Amino acid sequence: MLAGRFHPRTVAVAGSAVSAAGMAVMLAALDPSVPYAWLGTALGLVGAGGGLFITANTTAIMMDATQDRLGVVNGVRLMLVNVSTVISTAMSLAIVAAAVPAAERHLVYAADPARLAGVADVLQDGYRLAVAVLLVLAVAATAVTAVSRTGTRRTG
Repeated sequence: MLAGRFHPRTVAVAGSAVSAAGMAVMLAALDPSVPYAWLGTALGLVGAGGGLFITANTTAIMMDATQDRLGVVNGVRLMLVNVSTVISTAMSLAIVAAAVPAAERHLVYAADPARLAGVADVLQDGYRLAVAVLLVLAVAATAVTAVSRTGTRRTG
């Protein structure tokens, strides 16, 4: 619907900005006194922005590819999406765990909430740092997406 009214690159920039806004709300919502509705709003914004970005960015990438290279371009695109998902998950977990003292860090990877009670405050600091890093990356991605809007469609 949006791609029919706006260029896909414009929609991709908007989606990236919505995701960044969601990360900012999430960073503010990582406090026990904040109502869950704020966290839900943050997650909704990140999800909606991601949905807008991914579909529009895919369209823009495929518009720039020549007909005989569409399969290769889409294969590389999908590989980059999968690799970035794995790397961002590992990076986020490493940032969260780094806030926990080394002697208790194994508890984070064990994923046993009952055993993490003693390091809950430190763990929450790790989550805040991870979300802050993701926010910086989201803002940088929005800037890169905005600058890259100069692509032209190739034919043939």
